[in-house]
Amino acid sequence: MSLILDLATSGRGGRGPFVGVCVVSATFGLADGIAQGGMVGDLSYMLPEFIQSFLAGLAASGAITSCLRMLTKGLFDNSQNGLRKGAILFFAICAIFELLCVLLYTFVFPKLPIVKFFRSKAASEGSKTVSIDLVAGGIQSHCENVGSNQTFPKWIL
Repeated sequence: MSLILDLATSGRGGRGPFVGVCVVSATFGLADGIAQGGMVGDLSYMLPEFIQSFLAGLAASGAITSCLRMLTKGLFDNSQNGLRKGAILFFAICAIFELLCVLLYTFVFPKLPIVKFFRSKAASEGSKTVSIDLVAGGIQSHCENVGSNQTFPKWIL
């Protein structure tokens, strides 16, 4: 959205675009916090090692994002309007990766066998939110087969 706002205003600046960038940044920060909370919530039904791996990946993504910004800033350093061009390239690359991550989380993550197993196990142990998600996804019949005292399957180890 910051990219679209900048392109719509032709990079002129002013109070309106500044307030727009602040609103967009706050909105996306809130959405990011909710999405990360949901992911940690999903992983909390699984193994503690998964949460640690997720948070390590989150930290690595922050480092990669910083490096990407330095790279895009350095590529256009000596050109006319270079900081703006570098920021546009940075936002475009980040938006593509963000969209890819959302699509993977929405369509691929729930279909993984390990995720299906742990979600159905959580539902059988009484988790209401997971049960509702499973009914919406049409996986409820599998939940009925998972006992609350089932051991960890060997194929996951």
